[in-house]
Amino acid sequence: MKHILFTLSLLAIATAAMASDFTVDKITYEITSQQTVSIVSADSTIQSANLMPTVTYQGITYSVTSIGEHAFANCYSLSSVTIPSSVTSIEMGAFEACSSLTSIIIPNSVTSIGNHAFHECESLAAITISDNLTHIDGQTFDETAFYKDPSNWEDGVLYLGNCLLATQSDISGEYSIKEGTRLIDASAFSHSELLTAITIPNSVTTIEWLAFSYCTSLSTINYTGTMEQWDKVIKGYKWNYNIPAQAAICTDGCILLPKSDDGMIIL
Repeated sequence: MKHILFTLSLLAIATAAMASDFTVDKITYEITSQQTVSIVSADSTIQSANLMPTVTYQGITYSVTSIGEHAFANCYSLSSVTIPSSVTSIEMGAFEACSSLTSIIIPNSVTSIGNHAFHECESLAAITISDNLTHIDGQTFDETAFYKDPSNWEDGVLYLGNCLLATQSDISGEYSIKEGTRLIDASAFSHSELLTAITIPNSVTTIEWLAFSYCTSLSTINYTGTMEQWDKVIKGYKWNYNIPAQAAICTDGCILLPKSDDGMIIL
């Protein structure tokens, strides 16, 4: 009995230690494992954040692997951020409304960026994005200087690196996504009611949720790869919601699309 109680006590201590937060240089970290931490918040007056790949607390060195939800949100004076190559994810709203931030380099270690991560960073004009993203959520860079600059849009479509982020709702007729594009952002073509045909290159590995939802004239989906390659493309929740196209036309045949017109979605 004593042995069991002792073991439970050790587990409780370990769990408490793992869940604890600590602050270094105006940045608060949460211990997420015995070796890793996530950045969870920052002092609202912070002006520069040269994030390091590791941080030491009570003699233990942790790897910084994530920038958590709303960690730097509304840090209006933040003008400079360095993201280390130890970071693999930037969570929802992590830098939202950092209105003084003018540029950002997202290293290739980052594979996931959450919803609104840089939303309303109104001075953010220069963005270098990871080449290895497998997930990017909706409206990540909306209302930034980059988003609002007409010169960044190509025929009504906004690309960033190998990601297709957004389209203008009046895009019409047939459209071919650029070769080399790997990821189509959530809701990227949503409500493009004049779009009739789309060609998706075989470089695309992810089509995010609701990407083509409510494209009510989209009757043709061409894919430049094989049926086997199409099956391997990651497709998000109701990516083809309420569109007339019934199949993806591949180089070696057609694949029926899953029916995605049940239920109600409010956008």
